[in-house]
Amino acid sequence: YGAAAHQTIEWLETRKQLQEELEEMGLERYSAYQAAASIPFPHEAFFSKAAHKLENELPTTVATSASCWIPFNLFTFSVVPAHLRPVSLMVFSAFWNCYLSLSQHRGGSLNEIFENKLEES
Repeated sequence: YGAAAHQTIEWLETRKQLQEELEEMGLERYSAYQAAASIPFPHEAFFSKAAHKLENELPTTVATSASCWIPFNLFTFSVVPAHLRPVSLMVFSAFWNCYLSLSQHRGGSLNEIFENKLEES
């Protein structure tokens, strides 16, 4: 999801920047919008970056998920009293979401990683 959102935001920012530059050059706002709207969405880069991210990140994320959640749930449902289980699950979920966020944004920008992989190939 992160790669897809990032690619879409970059495309929208490129369009907005072009529109602003055209308006500064004296082009009417509507004409500048039409010119900026003509920038095609980079479908090939969009799907290849998302596939690359899934290929490299998904196995690690699934393995980490299993190594964290299985022991935690085993402990929670065997030791923790029933009325405290929701609280313990919420706290662990908050830390798990922090881990997922950090893993999503680690290692530099996706464009740099993707370009380095292409150069190596």
